[in-house]
Amino acid sequence: MVGDLDDATAFTGQLSGGGLVVVEATRFATGRKNAMRIEVSGSRGSLAFDFETMNELLLYDAARPETEAGFRRILVTEPAHPYLGA
Repeated sequence: MVGDLDDATAFTGQLSGGGLVVVEATRFATGRKNAMRIEVSGSRGSLAFDFETMNELLLYDAARPETEAGFRRILVTEPAHPYLGA
């Protein structure tokens, strides 16, 4: 960081349907190159996309047994995926 320059921000908001939005941004996150991450979380699970790993999604299925809990990496580069052409 140069001098006393603060280059970070964070804020929260609420969607019209009641959902919570959290946004954080900084140019000084050590080890990150282009980590613009979008994550949607709810009672049934979470889905995450990150520009550093553009060919994959991370899916957490809350319906899975506790012994199998965790995010599952899904490669979305196969022709069977509907948005591959985009």
